[in-house]
Amino acid sequence: WTDDGQLLAVSTQRGTLHVFLTKLPVLGNTCGTRIAFLTSLLEVTVTNHIEGEPQITVSVEVEPNFIAVGPYHVAIGMNNRAWFYALGENRVEKLKDMEYLGTVTSMCLNSDYAAV
Repeated sequence: WTDDGQLLAVSTQRGTLHVFLTKLPVLGNTCGTRIAFLTSLLEVTVTNHIEGEPQITVSVEVEPNFIAVGPYHVAIGMNNRAWFYALGENRVEKLKDMEYLGTVTSMCLNSDYAAV
């Protein structure tokens, strides 16, 4: 175990080492009744049960530090980079990859703009 209890390492008799993640960081964002949250280290789920929209899963390239969701988009980022995705009917389209001058700690989206 690690000191914080998040990782468990197990070795086999053949010398294989398996490391298990026991706790995900709590990371998410909302916009109206739409919710986006981290479901695995490389996956974000966007859902809106009130409006009856189907659940959408976004596969991401890195473990994000922040998630922002708006009416039509979701942004996922780490350090000084953010990836923007358009939310469609049962699908996600990657729109843009932005690199900022400084570290991004949070982001807010509306239908047209992103505030960093």
